[in-house]
Amino acid sequence: MLFMLENLLIGIISGIISGILVSRIFLLQGEYQNQIAFFESLLNKLRYAKVSLEMCRKILELKYDTQETAKKETIENKYASVNQYYAIHGDQDWISASDTINVIIQQMNEYFDRNKSIKMVTGSSEKELEVLCDNANSVLNKIQKMKEYSFSNINENIGEIDTIEKKYKEYSKGTNRKLMRIFFKDRIVIGIMLLLFIVLISYIIVRL
Repeated sequence: MLFMLENLLIGIISGIISGILVSRIFLLQGEYQNQIAFFESLLNKLRYAKVSLEMCRKILELKYDTQETAKKETIENKYASVNQYYAIHGDQDWISASDTINVIIQQMNEYFDRNKSIKMVTGSSEKELEVLCDNANSVLNKIQKMKEYSFSNINENIGEIDTIEKKYKEYSKGTNRKLMRIFFKDRIVIGIMLLLFIVLISYIIVRL
């Protein structure tokens, strides 16, 4: 009878400890998935920003080509100035490069406002992913604060976005391994596993 009660007691204690362990693991997994979702929401913004910046770069390229054409024809046709070239070609639909870029940037900022990033739970954050989140936030903030849309500024930001995408692609290959590392580095998980181990050892000793 006493033996049965001991087994029952150890079984109940083990069950409670195991339940707590499973709950903690699910909590850590949820926090990690939340962190990934947070980063991917930033990454979606970066991708939208990249497309917008590429459009701005194309506008600048067209502007440059138009200016070079105007200079060349001004010389070839011996116009008094480039302004005369534009005056002669006044029937063409000239589009302001700066106005077009402003429209693109306004649409980009409106997209950012409509797609607020979800809140990230940082209680058990994975450090490598946390660094990626910080880098993504930094690039986004820099893009939103841009005052001058030059080739150098645009190319620099596109390059940084490409770097973040590449790093995340590499990071994504080992997410399961990183999640396991979070589990086994968590102090609560370690404590619960030690407690469960002690209970099992006690059970073995009792049976001897």
